[in-house]
Amino acid sequence: MNAEKAAEIARIDLPLYVFATFMRSGKQYYMVKHEEPRSKALTWYPGSCLARFREEEIPRYRKRYARVRVERRFVKEASVFAAWKQDDSVVLKKCFDHDRRYWKVASKVVKDREDLKAVEAAIRHHLPYLKALHLHMAASSGFPATTEPEWRRLQARCRFLDASVKQSTIDNHFYAVNFEGEAQDDNPDKALIRFEFIELLVRVAKEKYRAGGPCATVAEAFEMLLDRNVLPQYREEAQVWQGFRDDLLYTVEVNDLFLANRDGLRKVYDYYVS
Repeated sequence: MNAEKAAEIARIDLPLYVFATFMRSGKQYYMVKHEEPRSKALTWYPGSCLARFREEEIPRYRKRYARVRVERRFVKEASVFAAWKQDDSVVLKKCFDHDRRYWKVASKVVKDREDLKAVEAAIRHHLPYLKALHLHMAASSGFPATTEPEWRRLQARCRFLDASVKQSTIDNHFYAVNFEGEAQDDNPDKALIRFEFIELLVRVAKEKYRAGGPCATVAEAFEMLLDRNVLPQYREEAQVWQGFRDDLLYTVEVNDLFLANRDGLRKVYDYYVS
């Protein structure tokens, strides 16, 4: 319908029924059928019209669809790593209480009560680092324990031996911390689980910096051993794991890979663990 016909129709006040269709330009003939509602009689009305050539532009129309962009993000709680719990104050307190129950620091190493409180406070302060360091050592040897060869590599790297601390002295302390007053599961002989590892560091500190060294207390000797010998050599190794998880492991792509292969990986893990 051209603009002229549209304007003519707009001036009609009576009810108007419009049949819209496309047709070629030029003379057109048509028939309109009318049926009486009561008699059902049919009446045909012939007609004709001139379809003029359309001169105005056809308005462009495109149906708009709502576009939804789905951006996948890694959510740890909904991933295969959901069960992994990062250390917090509650977890660290449980670790400290567990280790203090089993180590022999109070009964065999530090007799002075005030000094013992200071040693335990130092251990509690450095426990996140000590826990991570032990995990690093154990992962390199005989998880969940640090084997004797791996411990010897640590003592060589940290330079525990000197004129006053001999290898035989450290070996005696190694065997002393391995003595179990009560049966313990997952505590292999001739290897260090976490509380034994910490106790051995306290013993070495006492020998190196308290027995004939500059420190008046075992607590001071323990802090000195960490500051001078251990931390400079193992600072990065003990802190790398969470950074590795955050930067490389906790991603959508890695989660998809582990999720697709979880059953197979579980079988491999169970085979070697058993």
